[in-house]
Amino acid sequence: GETTLDAMVMDGQQMRVGAVANLRFIKEAISVARHVLDYTKHTLLVGDQATDFAESMGFTRQNLSTSRNEEIMNNWKSNNCQPNYRRNVLPKPEVSCGPYEKIETEPLRNYQVLTPFDEHNHDTIGMIAIDKQSNIAVGTSTNGLTYKIPGRVGDSPIPVINYKF
Repeated sequence: GETTLDAMVMDGQQMRVGAVANLRFIKEAISVARHVLDYTKHTLLVGDQATDFAESMGFTRQNLSTSRNEEIMNNWKSNNCQPNYRRNVLPKPEVSCGPYEKIETEPLRNYQVLTPFDEHNHDTIGMIAIDKQSNIAVGTSTNGLTYKIPGRVGDSPIPVINYKF
């Protein structure tokens, strides 16, 4: 029920990347990713340490949840946590919120992957910029999916190419 954010920026000229994942309590995830690029020799910071880094860079901690988030989460739980992204587990995720245990005895291919993506539960955005010297910069930012498994990182990789037109 908590909002976490993922973001990444790439600089094609320098072939460098800055990213944050599972960022909590900081609204400007793409700006924090830019700070990783500009102010560290690292590529990716995650979780509470990404939040700590953001605060050390002057970003303000704030609650990212709203009363609407709470309502959605409560409805989801009362609807047996449907949809969700579990598979190959018991109890069956179609009827239960867990706790889940993996199934060892049944082949994985017998399970259908649940992919409830639509315009209401996925908000990844990607940006590509090319300057007058044909330098390319790329960024992506997401809070991923509604009902995602805690710890899930947005899977929206964008390749960067240092290419002159």
